Amino acid sequence: MRRVWTFALAIATVVGLSSAALVYFGMRAMGKPLTLGTAVLAGLPDWYFWAALTPLVFWLGQRFPLERERWLRVALVHLAAGTGVAVVELGMFTTFNHWFYYNPYAPAPADFVDAYVTNVLRYFHFAFILYWFIVAAATAYRYQRDSAARERDAAQLGLRNAQLEAELTHAQLEMLRAQLHPHFLFNALNAIAGLVRERRNEAATELIAGLGALLRHSLNAIDRDEIPLREELEVLDSYLTVERARFRDRLQVHFDVEPAALSRRVPSLILQPLVENAIRHSVAGAAVRGEVWVRARVPNGSLELEVRDNGPGFGGRAEDNDEARGRLGLRNTRARLERLYGGAHKFELSNAADGGARVSVYIPDQGVRFLETVIKGSGFLKTVSRNLTP
Repeated sequence: MRRVWTFALAIATVVGLSSAALVYFGMRAMGKPLTLGTAVLAGLPDWYFWAALTPLVFWLGQRFPLERERWLRVALVHLAAGTGVAVVELGMFTTFNHWFYYNPYAPAPADFVDAYVTNVLRYFHFAFILYWFIVAAATAYRYQRDSAARERDAAQLGLRNAQLEAELTHAQLEMLRAQLHPHFLFNALNAIAGLVRERRNEAATELIAGLGALLRHSLNAIDRDEIPLREELEVLDSYLTVERARFRDRLQVHFDVEPAALSRRVPSLILQPLVENAIRHSVAGAAVRGEVWVRARVPNGSLELEVRDNGPGFGGRAEDNDEARGRLGLRNTRARLERLYGGAHKFELSNAADGGARVSVYIPDQGVRFLETVIKGSGFLKTVSRNLTP
């Protein structure tokens, strides 16, 4: 309340001195001059009495704000409080004038009670209006403070929600990526066990070495949702070392990668499940040699990845095929792309014109992704900026 009292005192001083000047020059213009001291005593003290009472009235205005829901109760409270404050202020005003102020042109009644009654009849309505003016100011201040607090809380809540959403997305990506490790390890260990049973020790050793290289690459990328395509291809090569040890001459993989695509960032372990799916359906159980094509290009600034095989392809419409949708690698890849890029990416399953299945991935340009993020968050950022600006 100190700030309220200080502000009220400043206003009372300005208005009181203006009233004193009005009395001084007005009486002189009427041919009834007063001394400057008498004019000051006539105009200044009454406003200081109101400054002294303002913290109390301001508190009442905040404690009982002017609200539509409780208007009757609030009106009765302020009717009683306003009457009491006006009567008290006029008592202070009468007491001061009785002892310190004398206007030779309009002498007050000699009796204190008569003077007090006269002042009440003359100035009560003015004092009552001042009371309501202070109450209105207190109510406006309360609403402004509450509104600013709500906006600040909303901004903080929005910021916290954004943080939680980012943490949730990261956790979901970690969960989806973690699903790939046991899935692949299960297949690799089965392959090693098969080679050992067949006494193909050299092939088993080569497969274990490739598996170790793949795990090392996976550990290096474990804390990153995205890695450069160049690094992703190194991970894929380690995986293919394992697969070549399993299938030998029955598998051939072709790469067509534009140099500009090598530095583009992709979700870590994005190609391995797609190539694994292609190998499984082009080599496993096939009489002819299985072939897989891995293609990466940057046609319009955005990255396009394609994995194609020479297997039987998807049955029916690839997008609606229950078998394709149920495969862990494809389902996992679709979910990770959705978490990272939302609706800005494309993930398409189709059958190639010359046979075989084709999986196409479209990853938007990084600059476009950043611009979309800024545009989506612009309203929230403006709210945060407005509430954090001093």
